[in-house]
Amino acid sequence: MVLDYPETAKTLFAEHGYFFTERELVAMEIEDESRLKLVTSALVQAEINIYYIYPFIVRPNGRAALAISLEDNDLAADIMSNSGLTVLRQSDITR
Repeated sequence: MVLDYPETAKTLFAEHGYFFTERELVAMEIEDESRLKLVTSALVQAEINIYYIYPFIVRPNGRAALAISLEDNDLAADIMSNSGLTVLRQSDITR
């Protein structure tokens, strides 16, 4: 699950006895699905393993967004920024 409020979810899961693991993701905005090739190519060239990708269904400004689980989030965020993509922060995702 990709959550708007991960800290609240962690508290609720723990209070109700649910086991969970937490993983940080890199989220980025893309103009459209054709930019997915730019994202994956840049990560492959940097030799960063991609574990999985979640698409965001709706974005307030009408652009698509991806949340990606990666081997090295910090390096990937730098590469995405240098490739001209907008890397999203938690505050950009929280409604």
